[in-house]
Amino acid sequence: MSTQREADVPLSARLHEIRREYKLTQDDLAARLGVKGITVSRWERGVQRVLNRHLLEVALERLETDLAEERRLRGAGRPPRRRPRRGLGPRSQ
Repeated sequence: MSTQREADVPLSARLHEIRREYKLTQDDLAARLGVKGITVSRWERGVQRVLNRHLLEVALERLETDLAEERRLRGAGRPPRRRPRRGLGPRSQ
């Protein structure tokens, strides 16, 4: 749910703020939102209007929650999940 502070911040500034806080490139953020990197760039610069502002705000809230959870898990000392390596078991001769 948006706070009054978030409502006062222009969407372009909020995008930039979230991206910087979580150390995402424009392309990283774009991939998570399902748009192209140039679109994020244009939104941040205010060159292109967001067609559905409410939908983007909901997506950003969800993204912030997901990123905060990822950060929390990394900070808790939990190692990142890795896929098992294939073909590196003992050799049979």
